[in-house]
Amino acid sequence: MLTDVIDYFANFNGSGYFNVNGSRVAPHNITSRSLVDLFNCSASAAHPPRHTTTAPPIHEIINKPIVTTAHVNIHLDGPVRALSTVMGRVFVGGGFQKILGAGYSVPLVVNHVFEFTNIGSVGIGGDGGISKDGDGRGQRSRSGSGYKTPLVESLGDGTDGPVHSMTSYHNMIVIGGSFGQVYPVEGNPIISGGLAAWNPIKAEWLLIGRTPLRDAIVSQVKSYRNVLYIVGRFKDVGGSKNVNHVAMHRGDSTTAGGWSGFLTGLHGGHAVCLAFIGNEMIVGGTFERAGETLVENIARWDGRQWQRMANKNCARQCDLSNGPDRFMCKEHNCELDGMVTTLAANGGSVYAAGQFQLAGAHPAHGIAQYYRSIPPHT
Repeated sequence: MLTDVIDYFANFNGSGYFNVNGSRVAPHNITSRSLVDLFNCSASAAHPPRHTTTAPPIHEIINKPIVTTAHVNIHLDGPVRALSTVMGRVFVGGGFQKILGAGYSVPLVVNHVFEFTNIGSVGIGGDGGISKDGDGRGQRSRSGSGYKTPLVESLGDGTDGPVHSMTSYHNMIVIGGSFGQVYPVEGNPIISGGLAAWNPIKAEWLLIGRTPLRDAIVSQVKSYRNVLYIVGRFKDVGGSKNVNHVAMHRGDSTTAGGWSGFLTGLHGGHAVCLAFIGNEMIVGGTFERAGETLVENIARWDGRQWQRMANKNCARQCDLSNGPDRFMCKEHNCELDGMVTTLAANGGSVYAAGQFQLAGAHPAHGIAQYYRSIPPHT
């Protein structure tokens, strides 16, 4: 319950310390490990922070090499926005349509999504394990009487719009984005409405719950504890009415149904991102209400109902004896005063980044940390 914990926002001040309720303090519960996890997009509740009394400046952490990358001689004609793996295979999605590479006279048409294997084990040069058919679509290449392992292979004929997010779910790759259809290699396009799944074993597209979304943009998809969660701009999903921008699917993804929402969802805007701490889900975006709870661009689902994520001291000032002072609360903004575009979680903390200037009524400049003194049960 909110009365059992001390919740507050803190923000980075650029020196490696945090501003907590206006005071400069050492990050006693933030470590190099958790910051590296954050900037690697791999922070999770499974890796709680180790308590220390000091931490190096943020710029020193960011400037250190974190991963080793392999040289791959290809170029995309648009941005990469999503990566995921399933069964040891790497999948890439984004706003690109073609893959360009040295030695290619015909670009490979992949339409926003493709499979990328053997990164680092084989360099791409000349034909490099990729062949082109008449329309330039990537496919398996022949070498003598057998097949060479492909480095790039399209997922069917891709999608008709950008892919924003990917996750593995039931040994499939689920993609979310601002597309309306997915294309099999043969046959008619499949109306999907911003959400679809690729079966890498059968090499085919399918719909989660066997029902397309209508007029939907899916900003993020995430599989957590064998449940699929999606957020974005949509009203209904898979027969569940008025889920309003956030929904989950559980059970057999190839059979009808399985979708449900979280009370009446979000109102006054839409969702952009989500993260998890134990059994709780955090949703960010640009919205004013979660269920019947007044919020500001971020909210917490505790398993039964929506909760605010407000700075505790700021919230106290708003809860006046004669009722909340709505003007003061809006002016101070006890949560986040602008859109949240990404979230990450580590231990008992949530990191938010986006287009906000205030976090818990204190300057934040686009990035903030939300503390919970007692982490939720896992």
